[in-house]
Amino acid sequence: MEDLLIQRATRKQAAVAGGFALLVLLCARFAATRQLMLCALGGAYAYTAAAVALQLLTYPGVITPTGLFGAGPASAGWIWVFWHGGFPLLAMLAALIRERFKHRSVDPEHVGSWAWALIGGPVALAVALGAFAIHMPLPQALGPATDAGHGAALVILFINVAAVVVVLSTGRLRAGRNRVQIAGSAPR
Repeated sequence: MEDLLIQRATRKQAAVAGGFALLVLLCARFAATRQLMLCALGGAYAYTAAAVALQLLTYPGVITPTGLFGAGPASAGWIWVFWHGGFPLLAMLAALIRERFKHRSVDPEHVGSWAWALIGGPVALAVALGAFAIHMPLPQALGPATDAGHGAALVILFINVAAVVVVLSTGRLRAGRNRVQIAGSAPR
């Protein structure tokens, strides 16, 4: 049993630990700077840690032959889909919050409320989606690796491409474009 748990769970355990470590660091930075984007990004990592932990617990053969919590044969696959779709959506939310609240900090008395909403909300969402995947009779989430036309795979691909576009257009890419304009308008 120990060999099975260690061999199959190592990457997922690292993802859970990394998600929680990033959550703690982002929350500490949010508490110091009161920038909402940091809290929202911490919520994205909290969502990821919760989703990965649920997938680890429901994955067949890791802890029990069928997975914990009465998981069905497709439960772990759907939790994987929710994990890989939810994180980029929450990262887009963090990028949009950064744009909207760029020059404003949260009032010190509202830090806790924002933390509950932007971190507790994504964790509750991960748990709710995990419960949905466990208790609903769902078809297989993903087909074979050669089945590129599978619906869930296309949705995940679209969400991730959209997240890259949003994050780049509201962050580094936009900053680089502004630097080019500033450099181009400088007197010669």
